[in-house]
Amino acid sequence: MQKLSLFLFTVLFVSCNTQKSVTRVSIDENWDLYTNRQLGFQLKIPKSVKTSLANNSEDILSSSDYGGWTIIKREVESEDTLLQLIKNEVGNDCIILSRQADTSGSYILDVQDGTDKEFGEADCKPRYSAWYFVYSPNRKVLFYWNMGQEYQFENINHEYKDSEMLASFRVL
Repeated sequence: MQKLSLFLFTVLFVSCNTQKSVTRVSIDENWDLYTNRQLGFQLKIPKSVKTSLANNSEDILSSSDYGGWTIIKREVESEDTLLQLIKNEVGNDCIILSRQADTSGSYILDVQDGTDKEFGEADCKPRYSAWYFVYSPNRKVLFYWNMGQEYQFENINHEYKDSEMLASFRVL
């Protein structure tokens, strides 16, 4: 009986903590502010977007009509290991072409194929579809996701909102 009680307490405790670590607050009639404290990020999302926490390192934002994004978080040991982590995750032929600082002290990385290989031969997923990478040296984390080959999200007025969502992404 004690084991069952302890098990139920653990399940309830974890459930309550997980629920509080992910919040969605209305900003206006079209937008919500989605905050995932467990993974350490927030962004604006259209009200029509569905969210689900896949595991301790992935969060899924989905649109019933167009697909969605799986936002992946990876720990980065040091600045020196960042490129190798990217190569391990999305392909050995990838390079960091540039980095642009955002207002939170993170960097938006432009990851591209660093070879002259023919299309289809390069080992770099960002060559074949749009990917987004955000690196926070302060938190020692990398967030990245495949945005696909076309827009994924629209609001209730049928306007595409992917760019506005990207611009609002912040590492906590």
